[in-house]
Amino acid sequence: MPQPSCLSELAFASLLKYSPDGMTEASVQSQEHTRWIKKGSTQHVDRIGLRAAELAADEPGEIC
Repeated sequence: MPQPSCLSELAFASLLKYSPDGMTEASVQSQEHTRWIKKGSTQHVDRIGLRAAELAADEPGEIC
């Protein structure tokens, strides 16, 4: 008999959304964020990490 999988459902959220072709303000900001991350901007990556940690603390998930 197969063992049940610990992960039967996966809930996720995205902090960033990449929009390579858009011309809206949100799309342009997305493109800038992507460039900063690809260039290794530690300040920008640190801010993303801190924000992700804040959101995770607000909505803690269950770990099986």
